[in-house]
Amino acid sequence: MIFDDDEETMLDQREDGVNAINITPLVDVCLVLVLIFMVTSPFFARQLMTVALPRASAAETEDRENITVSMSLKEGFAVNEVSVPRDNLYAELKKQLKASGFNFVLIRADQTVAYGEVEEVMKLCKKAKVKRIAFATDPRF
Repeated sequence: MIFDDDEETMLDQREDGVNAINITPLVDVCLVLVLIFMVTSPFFARQLMTVALPRASAAETEDRENITVSMSLKEGFAVNEVSVPRDNLYAELKKQLKASGFNFVLIRADQTVAYGEVEEVMKLCKKAKVKRIAFATDPRF
C-alpha cells in the first residue's frame, strides 16, 4: 500500500491523541482535597497541655536574707556576687548555707543562659538541702 503524505500525518495525529492522558482533572481534585484538609485540620488539632506562662512583673520583695546565685554566659557563676568556677559551685553554695544559716536561694540567671544550666543549679540547690528557691526577674515589664 502506498500512502501519501496527508494520510501519514493523519495516522500520526490519531496515535498521539490516543496515547496522551489528561491529568488536569486529577490535579484539580488533589488541590481541592488539600484545601479541605487545610481548612478542617485546626478543628481536630488540640493542645496536649495547657500552660499558663508566668508574667515577668516582679512581686513585692520579701525582707528575707538569702543567698544569691548569679549566672551569666560571659562572667560564669557567682555566689553572693563572688565569682566561682562551675566545678566549685556546689562546695561554695554548701559553705555559704552553713555559714549564714539561711535556707533561701535566689537565682539570678541572664536571659541568654540555657534552661539546662538553670536546671543544674536547681539540682545543686536541692542536693545542698535548700528549702526555697526563687528566680529574679526584671521588674520593668
